[in-house]
Amino acid sequence: MPCSPRSSVSQYQSTDLLKAGKLVKPPATNMTALDLESFDVTEMKWVRSGSLTLEIEETRFSHGAFRDAFRATTVDKNVAQTKWVVKQYQEKASTAIKDDLGMSLEDHTRKQVQMNAVARHLTKKFAKNVPPEFGRTFEYIKVFFAVFKEQPVTVEEYVEGEFQKYVNNNGMCITSPAEGFDEIYAKAQCLVYFSYHISERKLMLLDIQGSSFKLYDPEIATTDLLANDESLGSNEVNFCAGNLSCVAIDSFKSKHICNIYCEMMSLEQFD
Repeated sequence: MPCSPRSSVSQYQSTDLLKAGKLVKPPATNMTALDLESFDVTEMKWVRSGSLTLEIEETRFSHGAFRDAFRATTVDKNVAQTKWVVKQYQEKASTAIKDDLGMSLEDHTRKQVQMNAVARHLTKKFAKNVPPEFGRTFEYIKVFFAVFKEQPVTVEEYVEGEFQKYVNNNGMCITSPAEGFDEIYAKAQCLVYFSYHISERKLMLLDIQGSSFKLYDPEIATTDLLANDESLGSNEVNFCAGNLSCVAIDSFKSKHICNIYCEMMSLEQFD
């Protein structure tokens, strides 16, 4: 009597097991201990935040306009956060930062961490001010500064789930792809408006993106592009290279239509 599979499930499992008949190479990694620094936005100072021993994959898994992202895993499996992302600037971005902004790569990377700290601070304020009927709201991941292979990097919590962008760094509001996503896209625009309102129209939190309500990689546009503190240098750009200043702010103001979440937060339509 010929053998026959009992079910499609067993067929699938057998086929899947056959994949192990061919060599499956593990991703090439670098094991390293990184000393972490974070930025305390309330005290306006850098603080040491311990260290992590990570296995960092050599091949990037994602990249943006300026930086490459590499998966990393903690050697100690007993810590609460085991998956991380290490991000470093691409060579062309490094050149632009040095030549166009007149800033070292370390300084700009530190400002990236500072910007994330401001975004976390604003979003926490937002969460504290929403009324009960608002429902779920946003939070930004933790981001640290470190040095890897003599290059400044950020070390960030890994976010599970599918990437979505809600508002661009140029202030353009992205249309919800389906009715089921309308809530989160509307709330993202409300967060942008709140950041502008709470900062007395001095800055606007943009590039709202992440997985569901877990956000990462913000940009901040400022009304004044250059820092006005003489001690910082008159030519220093506020925050980072993605600051499109009034161009982005005016773009958002012209496109945004206040929604029910703006009404809950007592935010009125721009005049």
